[in-house]
Amino acid sequence: MQGKTRKKPLSEFLLVFSDMNLSKLTLLTFLALLMAWLFAFCSNTAQSPATTSPFRNVRDSVAYVGMATCASCHANVHETFQHTGMGRSFDLATLKKTAATFGPHAVVYDSLRIFTTAPFSRTR
Repeated sequence: MQGKTRKKPLSEFLLVFSDMNLSKLTLLTFLALLMAWLFAFCSNTAQSPATTSPFRNVRDSVAYVGMATCASCHANVHETFQHTGMGRSFDLATLKKTAATFGPHAVVYDSLRIFTTAPFSRTR
């Protein structure tokens, strides 16, 4: 029977833990609980927000379709939105769309940063 190893009974296994002092046993218990928590909550089975969202515009394949596409279903919102600063910003900046005043006396002063600037246009 030299090649065979004898199985230790449970009582011998428990004796190993009874010989440890309380701080080592507490540390082992904490580490075991920490590892169990990591395996339970840090698994890669969570779905991404794009697959769980009821909105279609959060997926990877979404591309900007333009304001005309939006206007086909939301004409009333489009009509008011295109006159706002945000609505006018969806295209190239032009003098027709700007609210800026140009000229030598058109100065903008930022009192928070103590900064003065003047609007300019290359197309003027």
